[in-house]
Amino acid sequence: MTADRLDAILLFAFVLPVIFRYKILPGEVTPYWLFGLLFAVLTINTALSFFRDGLKGFLKINYEKIRTVLTVSVVTAVIVGVMGGAIVDRGRIAPGQNFGVHDIILQLEAALTKLSDGVNPYDTTYFGTPLEDWHYDELGKPAVNPALYHFVMPPFYLVSAFPLRFISIRLFGFFDGRMPLLLAAVGLIAVLVFYFRKPELKRTAIIFTLLSPATIDFLIEGRSDMFALFFLVLSLYFLGKDRLIASVVVFALGMASKQTVWFALPAYIFLALHHTGYGKKFFVCTAVLTAVLAAVFFPFLAWNPGAFLDSVVFYLSGNTARGYPVSDWECCFTSSGCSVTSTSTIRFISGSCWWRFRQSQRRMHI
Repeated sequence: MTADRLDAILLFAFVLPVIFRYKILPGEVTPYWLFGLLFAVLTINTALSFFRDGLKGFLKINYEKIRTVLTVSVVTAVIVGVMGGAIVDRGRIAPGQNFGVHDIILQLEAALTKLSDGVNPYDTTYFGTPLEDWHYDELGKPAVNPALYHFVMPPFYLVSAFPLRFISIRLFGFFDGRMPLLLAAVGLIAVLVFYFRKPELKRTAIIFTLLSPATIDFLIEGRSDMFALFFLVLSLYFLGKDRLIASVVVFALGMASKQTVWFALPAYIFLALHHTGYGKKFFVCTAVLTAVLAAVFFPFLAWNPGAFLDSVVFYLSGNTARGYPVSDWECCFTSSGCSVTSTSTIRFISGSCWWRFRQSQRRMHI
């Protein structure tokens, strides 16, 4: 089976479970016309992949461009339709409440409110907020959610939502913590379009990254992996274009968004050295990385160092009071104080870094 046929089949196989499981657009059910439109586009896309040579010669079409446009259109429509519909429904039925979202969304919304009121989100509890009503259990038994005592996410994930919260409340009357994730997902699609040169590889990367069963449910309920992944992939894209300062700034923002990206730092340094060497450029990039991280982390670290480290670092390894319950295989990833929250993100980090290294090696050889 050729690569272009494979990505067409993957698109069909990954889209169907999503549109059957989740509503697309706000309302009670997905409109029938939208089902029909998606099926029509998926069918056309698949037909083009199987009858490529005949259609290409007969219709005089730009085959790769049309296939890419169809794939990007379907993936974007599904992501925006499902997440946008869920956001609008929650804002209409239960704004700010426990309504089909992950606990990190409830905590982000509460933390933004606390920060707006001048309260340190890392030095407070979240009892009395919708997070307290979120169902939490350990080993199948109800328990007190340790997130009620700690805001776990690094500062940029928090402060970056402020502008969107400000605009959303004034335009729509509510804010949903998944709004930044939706923008990041759409942005990631755009980055992947330019990241890969081969059209079939581009389409496959978009399908696997956005619609994979390993990621789609987490994205829809509001887990933050896609937000950090956007910054990670964008930094690698800039690095491949030799836009070193832009790459370093974006990578630092990724590190300030989710602890998972911290594991990519050694690989990122390794790749950066192939572009900078050990000279002045490398030290400038190191200084920029340090400056950006300091600018984001220092205000909260200085506000209350103990509370900040407990929440952002030690909580995830279970090394603080009321920390996250870590056990078994997770311990091997948490000796540094951070747990691996998304194996799919780690795999993308490894694969992207290796692919980018191979590309740079080929250019050097040529």
